[in-house]
Amino acid sequence: MKKIVVVIALILNGLVLAQESPSSSIRKFQFGLHYNANLYAGSDFSKDFNSIGFDLRYIINSDKTINLQGGITIDYLNDNKYFYKDNIFVFNPNFGLEFKPSNRFKPSIYFGYGIFKDEFKYSQLNSYNPNDPRFQNGSVKATFSGITINPGLKICITDEFYFDISYKYFNVNSDVSYSQKSNVHTANLGFGVNF
Repeated sequence: MKKIVVVIALILNGLVLAQESPSSSIRKFQFGLHYNANLYAGSDFSKDFNSIGFDLRYIINSDKTINLQGGITIDYLNDNKYFYKDNIFVFNPNFGLEFKPSNRFKPSIYFGYGIFKDEFKYSQLNSYNPNDPRFQNGSVKATFSGITINPGLKICITDEFYFDISYKYFNVNSDVSYSQKSNVHTANLGFGVNF
């Protein structure tokens, strides 16, 4: 019985190796870490984008000059004691093109949709009796979202490792009436691995 199992395993292994094509040497996944640096101090959101994040991308289609990619970027925002009190994760699913003018330098552009949620707690005077010293406590949940545009340049050190420099524009809108639209502009510096 052991001999039969070994023979079947060797045959299946040979079939799997025979099915591999020369294009299978392309590394389909990219994982990168980056730091976001704020470029615009004109909104409450922008100043909080001095943070870290990571990217996970998959090459959907590839040829000699271009890669079509899809993935997700997740950025971490610290609490700022002013606008939101909890740590926030910004989820940014995206897709884009990575151009290959050379093996070392690869410009890219990604389009996506960023989203994060928060809950605001507040206290206000009882509106029915302004002389009542008790406060009313409440909270409101808000969703912030908008399009993202992310051009950049990848500098490949080897086939596996790269450095990444990019710019990201995030047009933040909210579903609560008192929040205004904000434009977030960040410069991103990171490194990653192809696997």
